Amino acid sequence: NSDYYMTDAVVHQMNSSGGLAYRMTLGQTLHFPDDSARLSDIDVHYISGTDTFWDVVAAKGRIPAGERDIYLYDGVQGRQPRSGGSVIEVDTDNAWVRPDSDRIDTTAHVVAVEPGRRVEGDGMEVDLKTDKLRLLDNVQVTYTP
Repeated sequence: NSDYYMTDAVVHQMNSSGGLAYRMTLGQTLHFPDDSARLSDIDVHYISGTDTFWDVVAAKGRIPAGERDIYLYDGVQGRQPRSGGSVIEVDTDNAWVRPDSDRIDTTAHVVAVEPGRRVEGDGMEVDLKTDKLRLLDNVQVTYTP
């Protein structure tokens, strides 16, 4: 009962000042009349008002009816180059990309790695305007030389 199907789609979302907020590439999109969608092979390049960006990829995703938030699942990987030159990489089972509030969040287990540090915990919030990543519960940090 879908109303259209696309392959190799590119979605550009603008922010309130008319600049690019994010670019999402999709391997396949199945869209429904209630404006919900099923997505596969997703790559979101999120540009915020800071010096850097976030790239988030997932095998599958969906957009619920009447919403703009994107639910990613079946393995979600995030990557952010830091302004100092290091890169943080994040792995989790699922996450929400919330473009209207400039954030990414999940209640799933998360592993975040950057040079010299590995952080694990349950639940995560990423504020895309400030580039702040916060793990919520059962947080463990391991430092390596």
